[in-house]
Amino acid sequence: MLEFDPTPLTETVKIGSTTYILREADENAARIFRNAAVRGAKMHDGKVVGVDGVGDIQSLLLSLCLFETLPTKSVVGDGAHPFETKNVAVPLQVIRGWPSRIVKPLFDRCKEMSQLDEKPSTIEDIKKQIADLTTQLHEREEAEKTDGPLSNLTSGSHPSSE
Repeated sequence: MLEFDPTPLTETVKIGSTTYILREADENAARIFRNAAVRGAKMHDGKVVGVDGVGDIQSLLLSLCLFETLPTKSVVGDGAHPFETKNVAVPLQVIRGWPSRIVKPLFDRCKEMSQLDEKPSTIEDIKKQIADLTTQLHEREEAEKTDGPLSNLTSGSHPSSE
């Protein structure tokens, strides 16, 4: 039997005098991240020959997984009791304003917590991924030749893992 704890992993991060919560990516954040990473891959003759927008995906993932802890109100209202807090997502533009020496380690940690660094473990795994991607690429190229560029949107075909 498989059993999981759905509570997201979190870590407290302090940048300057501000406290943040770095939270593991939920499936929606992971999907958005993977889609952005795949869109950045440059293909030629069925092979990845480069990647665009790597810096964009770092900021994007952090904007989906980094939250500022803000006080909302005193629990009792007399000022002597602790404040309730809420976590507010850090806007993409704020993250883009930070130095890379802050963004890169946060990004790396977030990917690690979220298990988004999906590298094939063996040469055979890599060869299988290349073959699968080459097959998908040829199928999409053929579909566009026969049905036009919008065929993937209307044919009901679903891309494999995003």
